[in-house]
Amino acid sequence: LLYGLGAGPLLHSAGVSHSLTAEPTAQHLADKRRLRGCECALQLLLVLLRDRITCGAPRARVRQLLLQWLAIKDTGHAQLVQALPIDLQQACGPYIDEVLKELAIYRSPSLAASGKYMLKAEAWRSFDPNSSLYTPLTKQKALERAGQAGYKPHWSLSPPGPLPPSLEPMRSVLATPELYMLVHHILVQVVSSSPTFSSEDLTLSALNLLALQLHYTKEVIA
Repeated sequence: LLYGLGAGPLLHSAGVSHSLTAEPTAQHLADKRRLRGCECALQLLLVLLRDRITCGAPRARVRQLLLQWLAIKDTGHAQLVQALPIDLQQACGPYIDEVLKELAIYRSPSLAASGKYMLKAEAWRSFDPNSSLYTPLTKQKALERAGQAGYKPHWSLSPPGPLPPSLEPMRSVLATPELYMLVHHILVQVVSSSPTFSSEDLTLSALNLLALQLHYTKEVIA
């Protein structure tokens, strides 16, 4: 992955050589440490390629942040605004209420509870379970709420928005033989129901990366 992201010169200067290795065996992913390392690596890659919370137009960033927080729990206006980075509070102050109106339904306060925003059913189509905002615990909570709201996992396979020009070359990692080989191996293990392989996170990451590879290939061919 480091080579695919353009770190070859840095690795070479450190004395690290590289060559295309043979496809890993099932025993490689049967090792819990290797399996966890692979899960973390693919999750990081997905965040780099899909997450638009830290880059892109300010309004789009605000929309993603508010959506991902509301996926975890219904939240009040003041809490949502205070959770935004200062630069977005300043740049998007006039648009925050507009974005909330697009994404959520406001439940008026009562004697028992304060007023809170709740995601609209259609807003769940933009929910990103791989968001960098989530810890394993908050991700699980958001996924449980998503399931209750009728969320379909294949919605997360749609192409993300464009990266800033300075980061666009990073997408070339999707065309590297090593990544294709790894994604292929993981999915083969899933289809063959290998008794040594069991990782829902790794399977979902591989499917998501395959979708990104297909989107990228389609763009290159076009």
